[in-house]
Amino acid sequence: FPSHDIKDGKITIGWGHAEDKASSKYKLGDRITKQEADRLFEKDITNFEKSIKKRFMSWPKKIELTQDMWDALVSIAYHKGVDGMFSDTKFMKYLKKGDYQTAGELIRHEYDKKAVKRFPGWIPRRAKESEMFLSYLGGVR
Repeated sequence: FPSHDIKDGKITIGWGHAEDKASSKYKLGDRITKQEADRLFEKDITNFEKSIKKRFMSWPKKIELTQDMWDALVSIAYHKGVDGMFSDTKFMKYLKKGDYQTAGELIRHEYDKKAVKRFPGWIPRRAKESEMFLSYLGGVR
């Protein structure tokens, strides 16, 4: 698994593990094994889950999430960062209100249009995350 420069001051390696280029032990072109990629992925997912939970705990009203909804949020945070996910005020507004249908549709249709223009591969990823998020309703409608 080779490392890549993702043009935002970060370097990625493995399954998408990202670090600041200036402080990363990985340099462009470095390679890691599948086992190291898996280890970094597990560590990243654990850190994203902790960060998302911490943010939700600061909300005045508790929201109810299914496992699929939670998994979709972790996937979004993995690719955008927790700050990036929580900075989408339109999506978060509907999530806070408990309007899960609208929030889930925003993942597919509205979520991070600027980034999708830069990274067209995000279109199918956001569609899958939207479908996963809305699966509690029996799928995307």
